[in-house]
Amino acid sequence: MKPGTLIFNLESKPGVGGQLIRSAGTFGKIINQYEDRVSLKLPSKQIKHLSPFCMATIGRASNALHFLKILGKAGISRYLNIRPTVRGETMNPIDHPNGGRTRGGKPRRNP
Repeated sequence: MKPGTLIFNLESKPGVGGQLIRSAGTFGKIINQYEDRVSLKLPSKQIKHLSPFCMATIGRASNALHFLKILGKAGISRYLNIRPTVRGETMNPIDHPNGGRTRGGKPRRNP
């Protein structure tokens, strides 16, 4: 493949199967190609050098707007193992070490 080609579903070792760049809407880019390795730019902006015999799919993964999905209610996020976020500063001092401040007061506690 030529440098500049967009790829996804990339093998980390030849013959293992696609392990990298598989999330919805992601893609990597081939930066440079040498005889013994290929330089790739991953979605995390990290540059990785892999064997030229690793297989990949040309293009980008579908469903790029996956991150815009609205879950709808708290129960669905709990099914996905996403726990509720609590803000300790809104609590009373008896309930949390950071609680009880109304704009100022004592400094925050280190967790």
